[in-house]
Amino acid sequence: QRRWAHGELMAWAGRRVASWIMAVAPHARHVWVAAGPGGNGGDGLYAAAHLASMGRQVDISLHPDQVTSTTQEALSRALSAGCQLVPQPGRQRPDLVVDALLGLGANRPLTAPIAQAVQAMAQLDRPCLSIDIPTGLNPDTGQALGDVVVRAQGTLSLLTLKPGLFMGAGRDAAGRIWLDTLDDSV
Repeated sequence: QRRWAHGELMAWAGRRVASWIMAVAPHARHVWVAAGPGGNGGDGLYAAAHLASMGRQVDISLHPDQVTSTTQEALSRALSAGCQLVPQPGRQRPDLVVDALLGLGANRPLTAPIAQAVQAMAQLDRPCLSIDIPTGLNPDTGQALGDVVVRAQGTLSLLTLKPGLFMGAGRDAAGRIWLDTLDDSV
């Protein structure tokens, strides 16, 4: 098994997420990636860069106070690839929403910017795909962390399956579940 540096793993995960998105939503021409401050957001931003390089129109949202050292390189790549940074989707509604807000480390109620992004996703009434686990769910228990939870049509769990996908509110929120172990020999 290969040992990954953190940034390398996010870049590889982003490539795999983009491939998954293209496989399950090949007709989505305009994609909104809602990215959070941690590794899940980095995965989403790298995926956004790959989607843009494949000819998709990609809008990304990441609040300035959420840019961390983890997401800075991924954000730079996404913007260099032609992604547009937007606070939330404008009048042109996307064909697909990608939830890359929170992942494995989520264990407390959502902050205001994250909760607002989840509400914006719900108001769009567009298909949504989540990376790792729908935002608003505890990855271990599947319990809602607050009043809002992403309702995804599909979830790509990276490295391992998260128990919360199969318990509590997880089954209803996750939609169809895929696993990518990020094995680089595949």
